[in-house]
Amino acid sequence: MQPRLNQMEPNEVSVNLEDIMSNPRVSINHDVPEERMEIEYERPVVLHQLQNVSQNAFEEEKQEVWTIEKEYNDLKSAREDLKFANFKTVPGGYYTSKSKKTISYQCGFKANCKAKRKLEIYSNEYVIIITNNIDHGECQSSNVDSRELRKMMKTNATAKSIVETLGLANDKKTIKSIVNKKQYEKKKTNESHKINNEDELITWCQEHILPVSEIIQSPQKAFVVGYNIESDFYCVCITTYSLVNEFIQYFRLSNCPQLIQLDGTYRLMTNNYILLVLGCQDFSGLFHPITLCVTSNENSRAYKFLLETTGNLLSELNCELEPHFVMSDGAKSISLALDEFFNQDTEYTKINV
Repeated sequence: MQPRLNQMEPNEVSVNLEDIMSNPRVSINHDVPEERMEIEYERPVVLHQLQNVSQNAFEEEKQEVWTIEKEYNDLKSAREDLKFANFKTVPGGYYTSKSKKTISYQCGFKANCKAKRKLEIYSNEYVIIITNNIDHGECQSSNVDSRELRKMMKTNATAKSIVETLGLANDKKTIKSIVNKKQYEKKKTNESHKINNEDELITWCQEHILPVSEIIQSPQKAFVVGYNIESDFYCVCITTYSLVNEFIQYFRLSNCPQLIQLDGTYRLMTNNYILLVLGCQDFSGLFHPITLCVTSNENSRAYKFLLETTGNLLSELNCELEPHFVMSDGAKSISLALDEFFNQDTEYTKINV
């Protein structure tokens, strides 16, 4: 039985861009499940008239008048302008139709700010930003250069001193936001991933490396698959025989192509260590982890170490890590690790989600 993988087709542009630029009025009707959206474009005004919408989230948008703020010849410039203006994407605010892709943005500084922007992508060579004509209001004065803010985040300056230096609003929300950003920057610079005692960690890893005969007798017992500990980098891979054997038996019995998934996650441990996960997904949609890796850096070196240790363990259990499909979020570190781990003779398909 072959797994059915549905890959997203690239958006097709069915709108004649010359008509949009030349005609004073172009009407486009979109049929969307559970709602019908009729949008009229009138240069320079864009009116969004939402009909028969039951969700409360769209009630306020019915009364808003949207206008074209700026037109672009490339998508990158439009995204940079939105980021510089401190706008962030709205969760779930992605809409795709036959003619365009729309991404909704909101003020990234204050939650109660009603200023909104929408990025409408017709093609890689024609992108527009539309606005609901509401300024940032009180938070507009706090819209400082994000580059200066990032520089101060990497220093030892406190949140209060950053607020005073940049002239930000001195309230609890602003200070909390700065504290969260400083913690994120701290993770990126690995200041929170230092090992207090390398010898103790090495000793612990050596004590938990078990022979194959012992892990088979204790299938639920966690053991160390492999470790690499240095002063500025470390990886510790762990798993159980039950998890690995489940992966082996599933693909042997189902006789289907081998598919693995890779990703990293944060905020699961008190010491802010990064956790890399390698696993697979069955036909019912359930995810099954194979090996886990606690590491100091989410880079290609860490992902390659996870693949190598997992592959060596599977070889000892008379199974090979030869996936037909590899699913990930398309991160550069994962792609580099896959290219370094698998030789040119290994054919597999990358699925970026």
